[in-house]
Amino acid sequence: MTSSYPNTTDNKIQTTEANTTLHPTELSSVTSLLWQNVSTTDVLRTETPSKRPSHISTTPGITQSPTTHGYSFHCQVKDSFVHLHNSHAQLCVHVVLRHAPSSWDDARAACKRQGADLVVLDTHDKALLMRKELASHPRYPIHEFYWIGAKDFSKHDHFSWVNGRHWNKTAADWSGSQPDHIKHGHDQDCVCMFRDAVPTFKWHDKSCNVEGSYICERK
Repeated sequence: MTSSYPNTTDNKIQTTEANTTLHPTELSSVTSLLWQNVSTTDVLRTETPSKRPSHISTTPGITQSPTTHGYSFHCQVKDSFVHLHNSHAQLCVHVVLRHAPSSWDDARAACKRQGADLVVLDTHDKALLMRKELASHPRYPIHEFYWIGAKDFSKHDHFSWVNGRHWNKTAADWSGSQPDHIKHGHDQDCVCMFRDAVPTFKWHDKSCNVEGSYICERK
């Protein structure tokens, strides 16, 4: 009679000719024992670990992704701009590291020369996405703070975004007792992401003439 036995030397099952006749009960027992010794390596090798999606795209070109509002988000990834994204928010930004520290106005002018503006974080999800990015890389904390696109233009303790978007107080990512609007007799009318905040890179208001780094955003 012909019987099939697993050959465990190469983790494969081969068919061999057996000259010994076994009772069906004995054959079942032997086969069961042999199968227990078969390596599961081949089975495990076929499993492909899931790849965790990245929240940042740096490959040059135009990235596109759908949004919850039914239109596509476009980001031209070049000139140090990157596409930050998760399931709740998307940004096309350049975190400026190599230029000389700038006042808020000079930082905005530098962004405009790149066809951009200071970043607008008008939802809490965008604020968290940007804060996560700054906190996740050791190169960013070398700067004390980063200007963003919010300012008290009227000097009446009311902040506005550079693109005219509505200022949502509940979405603002202020640190502690911020904003305090004035310090040592000087108005603090411009908003930055501050390294020494708790948690790090939450928002502070500062005098607009203080020089720091900045974040540009392309729409």
